[in-house]
Amino acid sequence: MDVLIVGGGGREHALAWKVAQSPLLGELHAAPGNPGIAELGTCHAIGADEREALVAWFRGLNQATSLQPNRTEGKQGAGSGKRGQRNGL
Repeated sequence: MDVLIVGGGGREHALAWKVAQSPLLGELHAAPGNPGIAELGTCHAIGADEREALVAWFRGLNQATSLQPNRTEGKQGAGSGKRGQRNGL
């Protein structure tokens, strides 16, 4: 399973670190990520608050991507789950 983590803080790094240990993991992606996450997967230069750009990029990603953990606080989390559902993510 491929995973996209949106954000670049310590919580996202901890989540990426744990996900990277799974034998089920295919590819790990983060947007924007951070240097620690970059050691575990691929970081993409898309800000966590650039919602439309994230949707467009995610649609171009391999269709096997099946998990997108959502932030729940602040601007980054505002509506991200609903936006993903509306766009078939």
